[in-house]
Amino acid sequence: MIPKTYEVKFFSVGTESKGGDAIFIRFVDDSNEWKVIVIDGGYGESGENIVNYMKNLGLSTIDLMVNTHPDLDHISGLLTIMDSDIQVTTLVYHRPWHDADLNADMFQDNRITDKSVNRRLRENFSKAYELEQKAIAKGCHINAPELGKTYFDCFIILGPTMDLYQQRLLESDKTPTVLDGEQGSTYHKIALKFSRWINRMLPINWIPNEDTSAINDTSIVSLLSLQDMNILFTGDAGKQGLNSALNYLYKISPQTQINLLQLPHHGSRRNIDPQILSRIAAKKYFISCPPKGEEDGHPSKRLVNVIYQLFPDAVVHKNNDGRNFIYHSDDLSIKATPVGRVDSYDEIED
Repeated sequence: MIPKTYEVKFFSVGTESKGGDAIFIRFVDDSNEWKVIVIDGGYGESGENIVNYMKNLGLSTIDLMVNTHPDLDHISGLLTIMDSDIQVTTLVYHRPWHDADLNADMFQDNRITDKSVNRRLRENFSKAYELEQKAIAKGCHINAPELGKTYFDCFIILGPTMDLYQQRLLESDKTPTVLDGEQGSTYHKIALKFSRWINRMLPINWIPNEDTSAINDTSIVSLLSLQDMNILFTGDAGKQGLNSALNYLYKISPQTQINLLQLPHHGSRRNIDPQILSRIAAKKYFISCPPKGEEDGHPSKRLVNVIYQLFPDAVVHKNNDGRNFIYHSDDLSIKATPVGRVDSYDEIED
């Protein structure tokens, strides 16, 4: 079933320079009933906003809840929803202590045992473990993200692969290797400086060899197929995760055209590059970013300008002004303040 009547709402998340993702999706199925998908929940306030919005619509059940990865700006609002009287049928997310298949042989420290690995993972991913406990108490089914698993015939999990998930989890700063003194993550925050972009006709130089945090690259990547568009949801996935997801998508469906790309990690340049943008070749882009996110490269001005150089007819939107952003089918009447197109920038970060 390809939904004809739908709404995809990107809630505004965060203040100052801290943002997040909170995505609400509803569509009418073949039985003429509403189905609801929620991808991430932002912070607690965002979760409350989703609950209130659903109640105003007369909806009481989330059929599918997806947590892309366990960062606070993605998972906190889901805990709030679990505490509400909204029912949740199925929760899809990674539980490293349960589905990562890590064992003591993977670690250099011989004090680590199979049991202690899982205990440490539950402690270090405390919010994810809390989500599990709340979901169990609520009677919710919990599924690991299975590559190629399709829900409602229109929503498919594209990544990460188990190998990539396990690799990046072992590299993250939440595994026992790091606790015992071995740093696995390649992510280092940098202070951004900005310079004038003078000649708009010349190609913009890309900054190679930058990477997002390892845990970001464990993000679930998914595709929603609607009657008039395909939307790629990326969480905070990095270049490895995105390329892996695209490899899988184009293997099973080579002719798929992605119309709308949610730029990963709030528009960070660390997570994507011109080659990946060219592989996707979307004409619409959305960035969930906070009011002062540009101070930390959310979004990256360089990235936005590169998109416009690659695709002059592209449209980039962002919701850093506190407004929610909505895509919906023409047969739905939804009142929403329009979110304008992001123009190219006169200066970009070095």
